Amino acid sequence: MDSGVDNNLLELRSNLRGQEQLAVLDYWCERRGSRRMPARSDLDPLALARLMPNIMLVETSDIDCARYRYRLIGTRVVQATGEDRTGRHFAEVAFFRQHPDELQRYAAVAISRRPVFTLEPFTNQAHGTTYDAERLMLPLGRADDHVDMILAHFRFRSGPYRSAS
Repeated sequence: MDSGVDNNLLELRSNLRGQEQLAVLDYWCERRGSRRMPARSDLDPLALARLMPNIMLVETSDIDCARYRYRLIGTRVVQATGEDRTGRHFAEVAFFRQHPDELQRYAAVAISRRPVFTLEPFTNQAHGTTYDAERLMLPLGRADDHVDMILAHFRFRSGPYRSAS
């Protein structure tokens, strides 16, 4: 195991405040074992059932990770954005035209093959409301050298979807 990954995880863990985010990170670590990251097939949706409303799975669709597509979006994330983006590519979504730097954060996960934790400006497209959400992004891949998907967990810090923990 790359010691940089382990140091990254220790630092990441110290930044997480929400119990759900810690649970997602712990599960991801458990499922990856001695590998750099688990594969999507290593995840059991039943084990994540209570966390699914705030989870999103994003597919990386080419070798340089320039294209991303929503594969699964939790119900709370759909409600918070005001739209169901399932199956859509990021290029089709207004949010990424308004916040192009957010695309770079997904690229950072795909290229580094390491988890990333950020504060995201979240916008409800139906109402135009904006609020902050913590986003934990975890790489998934069948091989340690390529990210096939990114698992994202959101913890809303403000607005009507604010998380208690």
